[in-house]
Amino acid sequence: MASLTVHIAVNERPSFDISLSGLPAGVIAQIPVAHAGANTIVLTALPTAATGSFNVALTAVASGFEPPRSGNSPQTQGFILNVKPLPLTQWEYRMERAPTERELESAADSLGQQSWELVSVVYRERGSNGLPEWTAFFKRQKHPHE
Repeated sequence: MASLTVHIAVNERPSFDISLSGLPAGVIAQIPVAHAGANTIVLTALPTAATGSFNVALTAVASGFEPPRSGNSPQTQGFILNVKPLPLTQWEYRMERAPTERELESAADSLGQQSWELVSVVYRERGSNGLPEWTAFFKRQKHPHE
């Protein structure tokens, strides 16, 4: 997702039509009802969007002048839109064991501050002495530089 702002500078109050041409397949443009001043257009690439660099043309035309004008030509500005594939999310995993619920909660709090997410918790009594054991499984997104 990306946005671009179109600034329309006029002293009058005409209405404007803005259009985009050259968008690749799978890219959607949300174009607001245009007015004098700043107008923000939001571009959204669907998961199936074509990737690469694309020459896009933005065209604006004013109408609704009082008195009406002849010869009001559309204004066009080109730009290059780069659509990149989303990186695949890679995860790293961690397991923590603790003899009490309180100790596990403390470990989970600490790991949460490091962006670890709790996935699952298992409680079991182990061995012949029946000592409890809490096991928690965590994950966090791997950063590209790791």
